[in-house]
Amino acid sequence: MAHLVIALSWFDQESAEEHAMSLPATMGAEEIDPDELEDTEVPRSSRVRRLVIVDKAQQRADRKKSAADPEKRRRKRAVEREKYLKKLEEEGKYDPSKPVKPDAERWIAKKSRSYNKRGRKNKNKFSGAQGAGTVDSKDAEKLDAFARAKAKKEAEERAEEAPAGAKKKQPYRKKRH
Repeated sequence: MAHLVIALSWFDQESAEEHAMSLPATMGAEEIDPDELEDTEVPRSSRVRRLVIVDKAQQRADRKKSAADPEKRRRKRAVEREKYLKKLEEEGKYDPSKPVKPDAERWIAKKSRSYNKRGRKNKNKFSGAQGAGTVDSKDAEKLDAFARAKAKKEAEERAEEAPAGAKKKQPYRKKRH
């Protein structure tokens, strides 16, 4: 109803005032304490109807106290764990006499795990650019410019180190008849 009053107020003032009279009365401004209003926490949802007075210093003290006692936290966790295991046992999902070991490969992607044969079908298949295919080591050596330059340099150094009278080996050629 309040939304109707707001909508009507844009184009029909008299109708908005008539509908506003039918709305329930709210607390008067005299009844609200401004200091108390500033200290109240803003409701997180529409379900929260009452205002809660919050003492910020008390909240900080409680947080520090709970963080300072790790033994209390451990005990609480142990109790909650026991409750959870008991609940699982009642549902038939847990047997304390036969505890289940966690999967050793749980950190590996499911498709890469040893027991998953489906995901490893084309594991060694090259997936690059179209027509890239696999490259043999001989082809890779031919294409490696750095390695070729290094080999050429080494060959020149060996030629310089060889004695002056040494004859270079000529490649074998077939004679033409």
